Amino acid sequence: VSVLDYLQNGDYRMFVGCDNNNIYGFYKNGKPLPGWKPLRTGSMQVSPMMHVLSEGKDYLVYITASDQLFIRNRKGSNRTSPVPLQGELITELAFDSKEDATMLLGVNENGDLVRYYLDGTSDKSPLGTDIIDAVLSDVDGDGSTDVVYMDQSGLHAITNTGMSIFNFDPGAPSAFRLGSITGKEVNYITLSSIVTQETYILDGNGKPIHSEVLPASGYTNGLYDPERKAVIASESLIQCFVIR
Repeated sequence: VSVLDYLQNGDYRMFVGCDNNNIYGFYKNGKPLPGWKPLRTGSMQVSPMMHVLSEGKDYLVYITASDQLFIRNRKGSNRTSPVPLQGELITELAFDSKEDATMLLGVNENGDLVRYYLDGTSDKSPLGTDIIDAVLSDVDGDGSTDVVYMDQSGLHAITNTGMSIFNFDPGAPSAFRLGSITGKEVNYITLSSIVTQETYILDGNGKPIHSEVLPASGYTNGLYDPERKAVIASESLIQCFVIR
C-alpha cells in the first residue's frame, strides 16, 4: 500500500499493488478514485508508488518485478514508455528535489549513480567499484537530494552533480550500515556498526552531533513529537534517543 498526498493538504490517496498485476486507487475513506481504472502493470508492482509535481504536472512512478520503471500521470496513463532499470538498486529511488523534480536518483550494485529522467531517458556515472552501502538524502539542506556512499576508504557525501560535501572515516567501513534521519528542519546521516552495536549520527558537515556514540545499532528513522528523536531498530530491540 502506498499513501500519497498530492498537494500536502491532507487529501490522501491510497494505491494498492496486488498479485494479479493490478494497481487499485482509493480515497482515504475507501471509495475508488474516479477515473482510475484497475491499472494493469504487466508485472507485479514491487516498490511504493511515488509522486511529484513538476512544472504543474503530476508524475506517479513505481518499479515492477520485471525491473522496469513506470512513469504515469494522475489518472494512470503512461507519460513515457516503461524505462528498464540499469542494474539492481541498493538504494530506494528518490526525486532529485521535492519541488519541480526533473529525475529520480538511485545507486546500483555496480557502484553507479543512476539518473532516471521524467521524460523517460536515463544515464549513469560511476561512484566506485567497491561500494559497501549508500543512501540518498538532502544532507546539506539545500532542497536537492544528495548521495552518501561508503567504500573501503570511508564514507563520502556528494551532491547529485558530483561535488563533495564531506568525507568521514569510521574505520573498518565494511562493518557499518548507512541510514538517514530526515525531517522538516534538518537531515542526519546514521552510521551503525554491526560489530560494536553502536551508532554515529552525523550532521550536514560530517561531524558527530554527540560526544559519545549511541549504544545501539540497526535500521534508523526519525520522529518529531515535538522533540527530534532517533529510532534505532535491531532484530530484537527498538530504542529511541532524543536528539538535542
